[in-house]
Amino acid sequence: MLESEGLLPYVNNLGPAMVSHSISDDPTDGLWFSIDIDGEEFIAFIATAALQIHFGAPNNQGRHLLSAYKKNQTLIDESAKRKFLGGAPRPIKLGVGDF
Repeated sequence: MLESEGLLPYVNNLGPAMVSHSISDDPTDGLWFSIDIDGEEFIAFIATAALQIHFGAPNNQGRHLLSAYKKNQTLIDESAKRKFLGGAPRPIKLGVGDF
């Protein structure tokens, strides 16, 4: 099961997203998700710190990160889309400074 591997699945509108569990200031710690941009699937990432600081995740536990993402999915997905259309490379990575 993914949970035993430190990953927790979440079904986004395009497929699974996964959460990694680490210290919140680790730039590789966060949530991977997929978004649609003009009919094409893009993989995106939001850092745990962004979910905690801007979207109210109380800690870096997967269920709290997922809850913060789900409550703010439209804003987060739009921010990823805007960042890519502004020239960011794939995968699209969102951090604290993107909000």
